Amino acid sequence: MKKLFIGIAVLLVLFIGAIVVLPSLVPASAYKDKIETQLSAALDRDVTISGDVKLSVFPVLKAQTGAIQID
Repeated sequence: MKKLFIGIAVLLVLFIGAIVVLPSLVPASAYKDKIETQLSAALDRDVTISGDVKLSVFPVLKAQTGAIQID
């Protein structure tokens, strides 16, 4: 029974570690292009994001960008 709890705890720690590390492995340009495309389609205007897009999952899920220009 003790080994089961240890196994579950190890899996939980690995899962949380993966959630924290995975966003940093994807290039910011992938997020930036997708956000620009979706905003342009939703607003029916050209949207340009200057600077990089930074994602954070801990302690809350958030995205931070540079200036956004809507034409």
